[in-house]
Amino acid sequence: MLCMVNSLDVIWDKGYKAIMQDESSRGIQEAWVKEAAETLRQIPCEELYKREFIYVPNDTYMIHYFGAEIAEYDYGVYRGDNCNFYKRLVFPVRAFNGEVAGLGGWANDSQWKYLYTPESCWDKSRYFYIHPDDFAKALDDNYLIIVDGIFDAINLNRVGLHAVSLMGSNLSNWHRQYLKFFKYVIVIPDNDNAGVHLVKVLKRYRPDVIVLKQGKYKDVDDYIRVLGESGLLEKFNNLETMSVLRNVVF
Repeated sequence: MLCMVNSLDVIWDKGYKAIMQDESSRGIQEAWVKEAAETLRQIPCEELYKREFIYVPNDTYMIHYFGAEIAEYDYGVYRGDNCNFYKRLVFPVRAFNGEVAGLGGWANDSQWKYLYTPESCWDKSRYFYIHPDDFAKALDDNYLIIVDGIFDAINLNRVGLHAVSLMGSNLSNWHRQYLKFFKYVIVIPDNDNAGVHLVKVLKRYRPDVIVLKQGKYKDVDDYIRVLGESGLLEKFNNLETMSVLRNVVF
């Protein structure tokens, strides 16, 4: 049975506020998140602050601030006394109504960079990673960019482009239904087998999908570092031309 979405939303809101209201804890969190954002991902730390990223330094941290309920089995945050998000940056994934539906955790030095709360709590295939306000802007502008990684989506939204992460490379029926609302669908695939698979699936569903191949740039972060925000924005000045070309190399 799936846990109630609004239960996790209440728990997260309460715990995050507790962390931020504790002056010592807030300062430590800001330092940890800043290091991860600016040193490891080259993203302004403010972008992660406003998305409520936190770092989990030990197994008891989340119980201390979020309460004993966060350790209940169905939430998938704990396995016994061990926190599954230990030494990870943890972030909420929100539904379109703004409520927290699930949690994700990122670790740069792990074999599995991303970890999410299990299906006992939510169905991840029914969500995009994007802030609800950013998704509303994407609908207004009638285009959506699909990327694999959370941080690529954050970086693109930061510079004014509308991007979602699938939190993986699987395109679900739910995703497909929402893509119908956009005139232009653009994908920036990773240069790996999962990225190739995602492009194939998208082309079957949306033959008009625009594929942006990364060429000499290894990822979106690299592209922004080399050409800057204005250089990236310039690529998206004429979506109609891009839609005719279908395949565009960064």
